[in-house]
Amino acid sequence: TFVRSIGSYGTGEGMFNEPGDVCVCGDGRIAVADNENNRVQLFDGGWGFLQSIGSEGDGPGHFQKNLGVAFGAGGEILASDLRRKDVQVFSREG
Repeated sequence: TFVRSIGSYGTGEGMFNEPGDVCVCGDGRIAVADNENNRVQLFDGGWGFLQSIGSEGDGPGHFQKNLGVAFGAGGEILASDLRRKDVQVFSREG
């Protein structure tokens, strides 16, 4: 049974352009890989926006096409990038 839809198309907080992956941390935080917006968006357990991590670019903390997202054992945020061919690790605070 369908429950709800989260977000809509766009570049603002809680909006997505090709959301590619979603994961839930043990503390209830939710991460979404927002591929074409080159960021990871974090939400609380009720889908309230917390923060956005990353932007387009080549350096640390930047993405070219982040494809996947996961949480590490300590709550770190791991984000894979298809074009950069790497996985970046962010602190649990982002």
